Amino acid sequence: MALSTSALSHRYIWGLKGDGRQNVAFHDEHTIVYVAGHAVVLYNSNEKRQRFIPGTGDSEGISALALCPSKRFVAVAERAERASLVVYDLRTPRKRQHLAHAEAQCREYVSMAFSTDNETLLALSGAPDWNLVAWRWAKGKVSAVVNANLAAIERPTLFACALSPLDSSVAVALSTTTLAFYRVMDTEMRAMPQPQVSLAEGSELSCHCWLRQPEDHCVAGTSQGELILYRSGDFVCFLSCALPAGDSVRRLAALSQGFGAACAN
Repeated sequence: MALSTSALSHRYIWGLKGDGRQNVAFHDEHTIVYVAGHAVVLYNSNEKRQRFIPGTGDSEGISALALCPSKRFVAVAERAERASLVVYDLRTPRKRQHLAHAEAQCREYVSMAFSTDNETLLALSGAPDWNLVAWRWAKGKVSAVVNANLAAIERPTLFACALSPLDSSVAVALSTTTLAFYRVMDTEMRAMPQPQVSLAEGSELSCHCWLRQPEDHCVAGTSQGELILYRSGDFVCFLSCALPAGDSVRRLAALSQGFGAACAN
């Protein structure tokens, strides 16, 4: 007598993987893309239904995700003996491109960002490389690489990267001590003159965002509640805003006019 067989499949996954900085995004008004366990979940709040992008079998978990501006593609970084990135088409959702840097020695990518034209994917690798890598991802091609540990610190703490929404040739990498600016070209990436900012004693940079207005401005927050304004890669000033003194700025988000800040308390 033949034995009946059936395949198990996910129906729901509860929870949120909270140990990554980039782990949730809006796909559309009703669909949230987020990391839970070893999967990316697409949850439709109208239909109360989940779809899944499973992690690969040989990885140690998902370290970051990034949704492109058109909302069609999502990049998923997975931690492994040699870290890798996969770009998925959310319409299907199926794998569109697997990205691997042959010279990379890192185990994970800690942050990623797409350019506004969706064609470039910027990724910040973790130890021991601490590199910024720019991909022409649709071709699976690395276009530029630069070491982001400008101060040659033995154990740097770099944790975020981004491309300017107005000029995709300008990139930033954020560490606890520096917001570093880079010029991204066709085949190379060069560090721009770095702004000199004197933080308060015990203060560390914690987050940043590019502003929509005025153009070419960027704001960074600190663990002591300070807000720092940059323009064209130069330090402008510390902003005088009504934030709780000494309260860490956890997140910054650009609005049509200005920005919003979320603090620890």
